[in-house]
Amino acid sequence: MIQIRERVGKMLEYLEGQIYPAQVPVESWKMIRTDEKFQDVEHLDTAGWADFSREQIWGGHREYYWFETTVTIPEEFAGKCVVFQLTTGREGEWDATNPQFTIYVNGKLVQGLDVNHREVILAEKAAAGETYRIILSAFTGDQNFSLRLDACLRVLDRATEKYFYDLNVPYQTARLLPEDSQAYLTILKAVNESLNLLDMRREGSPEYYESLARAQENITREFYDKYCGEHGQPEIYCVGHTHIDCAWLWTLRVTEDKAVRSFSTVLELMRQYPEYIFMSSQPQLYKYVKKNAPQVYEEIKERVKEGRWEP
Repeated sequence: MIQIRERVGKMLEYLEGQIYPAQVPVESWKMIRTDEKFQDVEHLDTAGWADFSREQIWGGHREYYWFETTVTIPEEFAGKCVVFQLTTGREGEWDATNPQFTIYVNGKLVQGLDVNHREVILAEKAAAGETYRIILSAFTGDQNFSLRLDACLRVLDRATEKYFYDLNVPYQTARLLPEDSQAYLTILKAVNESLNLLDMRREGSPEYYESLARAQENITREFYDKYCGEHGQPEIYCVGHTHIDCAWLWTLRVTEDKAVRSFSTVLELMRQYPEYIFMSSQPQLYKYVKKNAPQVYEEIKERVKEGRWEP
């Protein structure tokens, strides 16, 4: 069984690498270093901004920047889920003092980006040649003097993503169980037998996706429907929350921005996952959002009416 566990682990590592099968880099930007809060982002004029390339660095101690670019969906990405992804080289470090972004797509505030939130969905089924204007409001955080702006458009393979997580969740659960337990043996057997159906000889080929559909159907039927169904379906209630410290390791200005970033990210998640429930009970944060992003505040009010957001 140890060999099976190791085999499953290796195959899951491979699958995870196939979730994003293609990407193109974002090479150039317009940039300005300023602490000004631009309200009319949709009509923002960047004529006087400096050129900035992906090879350059930016940063500082609690500095503010704005970046702007336009990206175009490549022909080979047509009909696929396409995301914009951003990293700065600080991934894996403490989020509290790391770079923070607010991203606007075609003039609309979408969400926050940081070391734990790195991508934005541009289109579930992208159209070749379609353009998106990307604007980033950036805050460097503490003592971050050599930041990157590594951005790219990536294809997100939804089928591979779902299959990976449908296997990885029980696999990671099994690793926490006693190796002589029946649940441990049953989970590894189910995951391994599903993987046996997957044809990984040609990545992205019709044969791969045909076998992926069979493997997905197998793990759904044999593990989730039969095994999990026979052992009862527990009811789990999950409520999202973000705790934002006011003027802890940052100024009140940063707190105001954090509130907008965090709440806009929640709203974006709610658009993707209608079942998502969220709560936040700090009145001051709502005042900040109402002042700085009234459109976000109005959308929060709608989610409250729907019973999805508890203030």
